[in-house]
Amino acid sequence: MNTFFKRILRLSFFIVLAIHVKGLAQQVRPLWISTGEYVSSAFSVETPQRFILGALECKIKDNGTLGDPFTDWGNIILSTNKNLNIQDSVYLKSIDEWYIMLYQALILNNGNILMSGPAYNPDSNQMKLGLIWMDESLNILHHSLVGITGKKIDPSGAITFNQAGNIVTYGHIVEEYGQTPPSSQYFFMEIAQNGDILRTLEQTLDFYAFYLWPIGANKYHMWSWQNTVIQLNENFGFESAFSLGWGSEFLNVRIKPYNLQSYFLLRDKMKFVFGHENPFFEAEVLHVDDQVNPLNTLIIGFENENVRGVSLSSYQPGVLFIGGTKIPIATSNGSSAVPNQIFIYKTDISGQILQSRFYNTTGGISSGSLLATSDGGCLIPVTYYRDYPAQDVFYLKMDWEGNFLGLEDDLVTPSVKYSIFPIPAKSHFTLQSTSVLPTSATIFSASGAMVKNFLFELSCRVDVSDFKPGVYMLQLIRADGYRESRKLLVTN
Repeated sequence: MNTFFKRILRLSFFIVLAIHVKGLAQQVRPLWISTGEYVSSAFSVETPQRFILGALECKIKDNGTLGDPFTDWGNIILSTNKNLNIQDSVYLKSIDEWYIMLYQALILNNGNILMSGPAYNPDSNQMKLGLIWMDESLNILHHSLVGITGKKIDPSGAITFNQAGNIVTYGHIVEEYGQTPPSSQYFFMEIAQNGDILRTLEQTLDFYAFYLWPIGANKYHMWSWQNTVIQLNENFGFESAFSLGWGSEFLNVRIKPYNLQSYFLLRDKMKFVFGHENPFFEAEVLHVDDQVNPLNTLIIGFENENVRGVSLSSYQPGVLFIGGTKIPIATSNGSSAVPNQIFIYKTDISGQILQSRFYNTTGGISSGSLLATSDGGCLIPVTYYRDYPAQDVFYLKMDWEGNFLGLEDDLVTPSVKYSIFPIPAKSHFTLQSTSVLPTSATIFSASGAMVKNFLFELSCRVDVSDFKPGVYMLQLIRADGYRESRKLLVTN
């Protein structure tokens, strides 16, 4: 990692990677990201040896609101093995003095990871597309800030591969940021996997369109707020539009490409039920061909419960994982005795359900975007609503038979009474407690051997310069009997 990017790691930031374990023998445990602030999952991708997980973290102001866009946000990036044991971690807030929010990641042909998101410079009041190349150990290989000379752009941050294997992205050309209605001036870029800009095109579209995905031999589709699919030619010029004729009962449409001949439209649908003042919400998974003709439809709904945030992922051809959150209808006093529940359906390409699994725990939760994995299972990011607006993210692993790995009867939420930073530790780390009571701290190797034991109150600096690089277990026992266990990563 070069000197510049070492400087942009904010050492005062800590990630509480609180993996609550009962023994080192249980390898696949839920992996938590808890900072005491607002954390949301951004992306999950898989390499042959690793999972690369990205999350966005936002500071919470003293008045209880979220911090300012860009300047109060940062990116938590983790690299784990296939058992969700953390191998490397990094925190990024800016590149070249541009604040960046990384929304997406792609695995490149050479096995490296390209991460992308909008970048903002408050001094110049300009935005660009930020691109960061990393290897699976999260070493930063190079980076790029992409813009259009002489013009203000509002990049979407989204990237995808086109038919030629290059990166394509899009965004708006604007007079002022935040203008309403949004600009109808678009830019499109094609970028080689090494970062070379192959071409930049500007187009005017008579729709407010978002998403961009390749379809057929040399076409692209976009989605508009008017429930219309827009077809662009190979030069991103408007070619035709397909109106689906949906009414206002369909909300929050999401796109999931499947192959160059078809894709999925995931949409929330309002359902009005006699005797209920407010509508219910169902989810519809619509499989369409490259001319937006429906192939199959799967409706997901539950009695007296709303369905929100459905996502879909596929690794093996013909096998889909579809997941979302069941939210109980509130009672007359505004509460519900039943917590939110995550559902995961494993289906064939026609929507025939092969497996169904449900998961809930104490407290509010919701499912993020699923990642179908190479072992036939899936990875499930879950938001845990800890103390509004503060929230955590944890990751569940489900195997090919539908079993949630590493779980017993219920998920024990992590404690946040100790903070550890920096993670990973190189020559030392700082350990802080929220209590003045003495704490006994013991560090164990991955094999279970004790390598260090010490007492501290409130705060201490721990020297690990003579530790071999690897993963260690830190056990903390406070004088009143309170216990916590943490994973500790030590690097060269």
